[in-house]
Amino acid sequence: MNDVLQVPMSKELRNKATLVALSQGYSSLQGIVRVFLTQLADNKIKTIFVLSTKKEKEIT
Repeated sequence: MNDVLQVPMSKELRNKATLVALSQGYSSLQGIVRVFLTQLADNKIKTIFVLSTKKEKEIT
């Protein structure tokens, strides 16, 4: 049996992401999430988080 991953999000985010997933050829939002998680689990996706201060944002 498969486990279920529940991710709280706004309806707006889910709707926008679903439309993009469908436009990219996925059958559902769940499909693209499975692809992303598979790639992440295989260490094929690297994530980088960049934090900036308000002052840095005003300068750039």
